[in-house]
Amino acid sequence: MTKKQSEDILILRDYVKRLMKAKQITYKELAAALNLNYRTVSGNLNRSISYKTIMKIINYLDGDLCYALSLPIKKETKNGK
Repeated sequence: MTKKQSEDILILRDYVKRLMKAKQITYKELAAALNLNYRTVSGNLNRSISYKTIMKIINYLDGDLCYALSLPIKKETKNGK
């Protein structure tokens, strides 16, 4: 991953989107492949998602689990929330 590419990844959702694009699959296809609810995959990536689910997704997409777990779930606002 180049420096420019890593700068584009700010949160976990960005990383998952990048991996999905590389594998050329959609959220719907990812959810079906992992036997997960579509909303769990598409909606909870920027709110609240279990580590078990993150691990399933990243492993399926052949991503770097350590890197994924180091990313925040959501963007911080100016007041830190």
